[in-house]
Amino acid sequence: MGPKTSTRRGGRQSALLLSAVVGAGLALSGAVAAFGVSRLQTAPAASLAGWPWRAAPHLDRGEAALEAENEAAAAAHARQALEYAPLSAKAFSLLGRTAIVQGDTARADGLMAAASRRSLRDAPSQTWIFARALERGDFPAALSAYDVLMRRRPDLAEPLSPPVFAAADGLDEARAALAARLALAPGWRSSFMAAYGRASARPAAVHALLSLLRATDAPPTDAEMRAYLDRLLRDRAYVPAYVAWAEHQPDAASGAGGGVSDGGFEIDGPRLAPFGWTLGIGDGASAQRVPSPDSEGFGLQAAVSGGLARRRIAEQMMILPRGGYRLSGRAWNESGDPDGRLVWTVQCEGGAGRLLASVEAPNGPVGRWTPFEAAVVVPQDCPAQRLRLEARPGSSLAPVFVVFDDIDITRAEVGGRSAGAPLEEGDAARRGGGTMR
Repeated sequence: MGPKTSTRRGGRQSALLLSAVVGAGLALSGAVAAFGVSRLQTAPAASLAGWPWRAAPHLDRGEAALEAENEAAAAAHARQALEYAPLSAKAFSLLGRTAIVQGDTARADGLMAAASRRSLRDAPSQTWIFARALERGDFPAALSAYDVLMRRRPDLAEPLSPPVFAAADGLDEARAALAARLALAPGWRSSFMAAYGRASARPAAVHALLSLLRATDAPPTDAEMRAYLDRLLRDRAYVPAYVAWAEHQPDAASGAGGGVSDGGFEIDGPRLAPFGWTLGIGDGASAQRVPSPDSEGFGLQAAVSGGLARRRIAEQMMILPRGGYRLSGRAWNESGDPDGRLVWTVQCEGGAGRLLASVEAPNGPVGRWTPFEAAVVVPQDCPAQRLRLEARPGSSLAPVFVVFDDIDITRAEVGGRSAGAPLEEGDAARRGGGTMR
């Protein structure tokens, strides 16, 4: 073995030895660190004695001291933690909470602001900033802190949201700041809007907030409007609910005037209930929007094939004033004999659901439009109505397919009286069975 070979072998042995020493050192350091963390979690006092240069044990002891109402000890531990971790947001926050307990709000403001500058993750400092900003009427600052908190701590929504609701209820500037924040589409927006719609003391303020959002690049979603409409309907505020729906879906509301919305079934896409069509399926019956059989626009195809109970397969709410009306439409029998298995009804909303009109799909010829109509009388105590298409059990289980179109309710002149004159409720309903014009 020559000198060069010996030198190379010696170099490899030295490198292996160095690698082993370094590896052992890293393993020992990791073990010490793991032991330190374990001791910090299980015995903070012992951990503080063993590792006095670490900030975490001081912060733990400081939290315990503050909970025991020993503000001086809590502040001392927080300052000690800052010596080892000058950028610790938790240490500044602990000092700030100590100042709050001592009644020094000015000092607390500065300390909590320092904590916030170092980290937005500290909930106590963000909560203090939120509350103080609300107190002085700085709504953009308050909502900025609220946004941070809701992103990191959604569990705080229940205690922190009521003051935001109250501010939005009572102050235009708070509502404007809230709309600006919500227009950024934060992840908590939908849950906030649902909660605000339910809890607001002034539903008109919720409507104003929705109107502000409608002017932004992030207008109200159907789900957000749904929560507000549910609140109004729960309060039986039917007219405000209809107005809000019409503002949200102006295409569907166009020309309805409180009556039938999209009676020609020309609007594609989802419709917001209850004033837009709700289509159903189940137990051998269904309703769906389809191209018209005469290739002119669209219609509503109702299918029935069995079923032992009544099923609502299409419905919407209307807001018709007291008076006399005419329900009309046309039906295209694609196959089968309807024979009373598809029935349009108008009922009062709420209560016993008083029946105002009922008309069956006409037994007209297959492959042609057949008109139908029925008289409707809306009494004084019926502020809202439901227009429904029902599938009912019949004498036959054979499938039936009928397409409906041009469903409408218009003012009627009955018995020589004017369109708005009250009618006798006995004239309210009659059944159709073909052309009734």
